Amino acid sequence: MEPLYVTETAYTLEEYHKFNKAVIGNKLHIISLVLLFCGVLNYLASRNVYWIPFFVIMIAIIEIVFPLSQKSAVKKLYYSDKHLQKNFMNQICFYQNYFESKTYSSYIKFEYADIVSIKETKTNFYLMKTTNQGFIIVKANCSPELIAFLTNLKNQKG
Repeated sequence: MEPLYVTETAYTLEEYHKFNKAVIGNKLHIISLVLLFCGVLNYLASRNVYWIPFFVIMIAIIEIVFPLSQKSAVKKLYYSDKHLQKNFMNQICFYQNYFESKTYSSYIKFEYADIVSIKETKTNFYLMKTTNQGFIIVKANCSPELIAFLTNLKNQKG
């Protein structure tokens, strides 16, 4: 059976950084907003200004230090996987009810119904098989028809 659409993605360190940012990014901002809200409530309740530096430092750690440490962890993880050092290309073939992911060392058939979510950024789609694992699709490597197909699939997933 012929696929409806085919695309390829080179799994580079840059793509892994983008993936990590797409998966974790908003969660950090939500934590920062909760801390800011708690800081404001604390100040309004006690009028104690001594807690303000604590909340400012915590928000700075969440917004600056944590992303830097994540970037370092992603880099370490990427370079620890010897498969990725061999110009790791992933070919993804899309069919009516499933897609196939093929590399030089693996093959996965994945039903659309089993996708947990689809994340979209300006440059990529991420077909998430769990909350922290997914398939990277670079929009620049996709036909307009495939982008429309993935957008429709994303809208169906909600």
